[in-house]
Amino acid sequence: MFLTQAKLRFKSVSTAVVGAGRSGRAAAELLRAVGSEVEVLDDMAGPGRRPIETRAIERARYVILSPGVPRNRPELRSALAEGRLLGEVDLAAAFLPVPMVGVTGTNGKSTTTALIGAILEGAGRRPWVGGNLGPPVSSLALRFVAEDDPEIGLAVLELSSFQLESISEARFEVGVWLNLSQDHVERYPNMETYGRAKRRLLELRRSSGTGILNAEDAYIVSMSKGLQGKLRWFSGRTWRGIGTGFIEGSLIRRMGEEVERFPLHRFPLPGRHNIENAAAAVESVRTLGVSAPLAQRGLEDFLGLPHRLETIPSRDGRRWINDSKATNVDAALTALKSFDGRLTLILGGRSKGASYEPLIERAEASEVQRIYALGEAGPEIVAAFAGRVEVELVPDLARAVAAAAKAASEGSTVLLSPACSSFDQYPNFEARGDDFRRLVRDLS
Repeated sequence: MFLTQAKLRFKSVSTAVVGAGRSGRAAAELLRAVGSEVEVLDDMAGPGRRPIETRAIERARYVILSPGVPRNRPELRSALAEGRLLGEVDLAAAFLPVPMVGVTGTNGKSTTTALIGAILEGAGRRPWVGGNLGPPVSSLALRFVAEDDPEIGLAVLELSSFQLESISEARFEVGVWLNLSQDHVERYPNMETYGRAKRRLLELRRSSGTGILNAEDAYIVSMSKGLQGKLRWFSGRTWRGIGTGFIEGSLIRRMGEEVERFPLHRFPLPGRHNIENAAAAVESVRTLGVSAPLAQRGLEDFLGLPHRLETIPSRDGRRWINDSKATNVDAALTALKSFDGRLTLILGGRSKGASYEPLIERAEASEVQRIYALGEAGPEIVAAFAGRVEVELVPDLARAVAAAAKAASEGSTVLLSPACSSFDQYPNFEARGDDFRRLVRDLS
């Protein structure tokens, strides 16, 4: 009945999918599968698509917005005002007969989403993991529409602010908000606007749903005021007697009078930020009913994700770390705090407009021997660090790896944590990280 109603809603109606990226293409495929008349609109020319124009938006019964396209475009005004605009996640959720878990935050959401999914998988809960991480949600919805018996128990979704700002109908069983720091200044005029987009995940819970929030993040604590429903808290720095916190090498979780301990001495991911990610994941899976022993086993078995503080095997006597996912200053700062000892740092790409001062201060206070600055942001980074930390301008990643291989001392760490997006020289951070991995392996 659930799927039948969703199919009838979109069958034989005109729909405009705005944005022909991965999410937009998946949404178009889903709509065609249920009999919609689909028109794909995108600023970039290509087969089967037209430019984003007001006439095409106005004649569509529904407008499906990809996360990469800003909602404030003038062509979308009528669809917004008339309630015809849906985000890709909203569209997909209409076809999902399973509970949804949403994870958002400026940093750490991919790792936490994957960790929650891995623990649920080990517990036999048959999760599907995607959204901003991995396949678009519409690709899962298509499996239910095609009736191929997907055997999915629940959907665990990484959700960006771009996705959340266009969700109005989807409802989540669990909403996790990890942190909030400056990012996407090209799209949001201030932190409050950016934070409101993230806060939507907590507003979009089912009436019985649970919000899980970072007790150490001042922005989140402030913006949580007024949220209705059940809230739980986590911390990677202390334990406050509520929710899940950290003390003496273990996570401690309290629910009523019951207190559980999750030792982290076998948890393989480095850094204080990953303790926070683990705390959020434990609180999430226990809220979903996974037993404490299975949650513990999931923590110990999780090896992390590619491009997120990924160690690349090497025989040259140095430790090479691929953190290509660090596309903003705060993420790079978190990576820098994860390592002690002598370190060479590779920064650069396309700047997001944030100040490098926090990175400079951390580099000055630690054993950073040299910084290699590359890409469009290279000259800007050199100017920022000059006179405070040794910095060298290089044209690309290949030159940075070659220079670091010669200059970095044996036993030290070479960290790619760019603090910038990849779009000046690579299609995405994955391609940048893959190239870094290849370059390091070629050294051997």
